[in-house]
Amino acid sequence: MSEHYFITRQCSNPHCRFRFPTPATQSIKPFCPKCGYQLEIVGQPFINFRPEPEVDNGRKIRLTLLLDNVRSALNVGSILRTCDGLGVEQIYLCGITTTPDNPKIRKTALNAEMNTDWSYHLNALDVVMDIKAKGHEIWSLEMTEHSIPIYEALKYRSNTSLLMVAGNELAGIDPGILSVSDRLIHLPMQGHKWSYNIAVAVGMAASLLLSPGCV
Repeated sequence: MSEHYFITRQCSNPHCRFRFPTPATQSIKPFCPKCGYQLEIVGQPFINFRPEPEVDNGRKIRLTLLLDNVRSALNVGSILRTCDGLGVEQIYLCGITTTPDNPKIRKTALNAEMNTDWSYHLNALDVVMDIKAKGHEIWSLEMTEHSIPIYEALKYRSNTSLLMVAGNELAGIDPGILSVSDRLIHLPMQGHKWSYNIAVAVGMAASLLLSPGCV
């Protein structure tokens, strides 16, 4: 059976009934990891549907992404997977940002690092200045005194190439980059925390920027 197929296992203990999927080709111990009772296979093998990539001809912009000194390899891996799904054209990994040769990235990227164009650079500001000189707009995802909600910023999108910058989980984006950015944008917060996880924030912002319906 193909490695893409899964089977559902369920604990035979009526007071437990722990239920979880495993790859059909994977051999595991036949006992429930929660209570020790016998595991049973329930239902038929199934496959997680994988559609063909869609072509979005209504796209407003060509988006690239720069990660400025992002600490967590797991966050970088998650961002790579999200960018692959959204069709982000290029990712610039800068400073202490981990590159895809780190096995922790593969844990969350799930091979998306093989499909996404990326490059590593020592100095994020140098990269931003070079890209800006080529005519790209620079939008930095950072809450500051002068940033505006992304929903408001969407009306300023144009048919152009745009570089979105996301920064360090604690320090944020390099002030030098903020000073040369064309626009500072942020995601409004409704709860008690002052920011989202960077992988979540990048996914939300990139999805909105690339959505033709968000104007």
